[in-house]
Amino acid sequence: MSGEQRGRVEYFDALRVFASFAVMTLHLAAQHWADTDVSGAAWQAFNGWNSLVRWCVPVFVMISGALFLERPVGLKKLYGKHVARMAAAFVFWSAVYALVDLRRYALTRRQLAYELLHGHYHMWFLYMIAGLYLLVPLLRQLVQSERLGRYFLLLALVFGFTLPELTSLLALRGSYLGGELQSVLATVDLRFVMGFSGYFVLGYFLSRRDLSRREEYAVYALGVLGFAATALGTRALSLRAAAPEGLLYGYCTVNVLCEAAAVFTLFKQRVRRSPRWLRAFSDASFGAYLVHALLIDTLQVRLGVDTLSVSPALSVPLLAAAVFAGAYGAALLLKRAPFVRNWLV
Repeated sequence: MSGEQRGRVEYFDALRVFASFAVMTLHLAAQHWADTDVSGAAWQAFNGWNSLVRWCVPVFVMISGALFLERPVGLKKLYGKHVARMAAAFVFWSAVYALVDLRRYALTRRQLAYELLHGHYHMWFLYMIAGLYLLVPLLRQLVQSERLGRYFLLLALVFGFTLPELTSLLALRGSYLGGELQSVLATVDLRFVMGFSGYFVLGYFLSRRDLSRREEYAVYALGVLGFAATALGTRALSLRAAAPEGLLYGYCTVNVLCEAAAVFTLFKQRVRRSPRWLRAFSDASFGAYLVHALLIDTLQVRLGVDTLSVSPALSVPLLAAAVFAGAYGAALLLKRAPFVRNWLV
């Protein structure tokens, strides 16, 4: 497999770190996206950065799919190590964020319970990835047959990405047909191929597929088209509604799917070796993800620094770089403690 040495897939190291920076960029670009005039330059900058990095979470899922579906994982290890680690990390970090918010705001008991159960805004990822871990034994059996795997991806493309996006666009434009088709689609109830399971399986197949030069550039072209559709489509829909409209930002949209496939392919095809420091950063990516939102909130609440402090065209990448450095610094320190390293980051 491209970029593999001693069982380690080296392009995954670079991809994890790059995707981590993209996640931080995304959360900063979203900071004032919903409360800024859609016709202004600030909102256009937020939209541009947001559209550029929508692939970040799908790519993390694709990496997990490529790793977990490659070799058998027993149920004991799956639950006792991987699912349990997500649960432990969620309980600990949701408590940390809830306690921080309790000190900053006058939370009611109900609000505190909500934060403990749902976690901070970025911690939905832990619920989602734990759910995919539970499907690993089923999905791994499925992908052993390339024909069945392709069939699964076709169903995911049609029912998990294309039809939901088309019906949502129709409904957004006020068409009664859109709402009716959404109702029919929900009745079909193909949730197994909807959501992030498609990305999970796609990561496995892309990691194993040797692309020709023509196929590679075709994927890149689709990625560029996906970004253009996300940015220009979101701008058009928002101007039409005179309010921010994030339908095309959805992770399970065809445009974001094209972006994610292009970025994954780019790293697979072009990254051959990863330096030792990058491997260390890759191993700390989960911890950096968990910590970074605390740094963003602290900058805004305690220091009054956010993406409107200067022009968003500059503030988003500059603050993302600062948060990236702080989050990885904290994660690398936390990983020195054995229990914390194994269960919480």
